[in-house]
Amino acid sequence: MTNVEETAQNSSPEERPQIFRIEQESIDATNAWDLRPEILRALYTKGPDLWVDLARVSFIDSTGLGMLVSVLQEARDIQGTVHLINASREVRRVLQVTGLEMLFEQPAPAAAP
Repeated sequence: MTNVEETAQNSSPEERPQIFRIEQESIDATNAWDLRPEILRALYTKGPDLWVDLARVSFIDSTGLGMLVSVLQEARDIQGTVHLINASREVRRVLQVTGLEMLFEQPAPAAAP
């Protein structure tokens, strides 16, 4: 369990981080713009701060990155933010190489037990 999930379980409903879990294994040109309305719906109904769980995502391309940046811009327009959590090593690496890691305020990966 991540620190965010622990916080979610131990907080009152209004204090809980709102988590949107992406179920797809990739966020790419084939699905990014279909996924965007779902994330925005979560942002506007649960936000303005939204935690996007990338645990199942093993691949993201430039289209997926662009979509996430556009969601972040929408969140900032309503004085919110988007946090990416549980990103795989591969996805974290893409975020680092592109310089986007800092934009999404990723928490450090949880230490192994």
